[in-house]
Amino acid sequence: MSFTKVVVQQGHGARPRPSDLVVTIYRCYIKDASKLDNKGDLVYSSNGKEFVVQLGNGLLIQGWEESLLQMNVGEKAILDISSDYAYGSNGFPPRVPPDVDLIFEIELLGIGNGESQDGSGSGSGTSCSAVD
Repeated sequence: MSFTKVVVQQGHGARPRPSDLVVTIYRCYIKDASKLDNKGDLVYSSNGKEFVVQLGNGLLIQGWEESLLQMNVGEKAILDISSDYAYGSNGFPPRVPPDVDLIFEIELLGIGNGESQDGSGSGSGTSCSAVD
């Protein structure tokens, strides 16, 4: 009934606020507990490009949004998000079946057009796609 976050790389920048625009790179997998890293099928990815989204407007699943609020710019983390903090009993057809947990690899690159990991500001690209 929640999510867990394992920090892979510490960030040293600011933390986003609930209505901030954030810049991330991510990969989303169906959780598969039979695998050592728990990563099953890759279902969504920013394809290594910046994904820009505003927090607080309902566009992200609850576990992803809440985890971003606990991250610092420059941080990389692995998220284990339970189904009820993801897509729940409806799933997100055709990629995400009902009642599945998700694993995210995420990096918080920046907040809005302001602070980025290297202090140079953030990009404005918005790219994500389903994985075939």
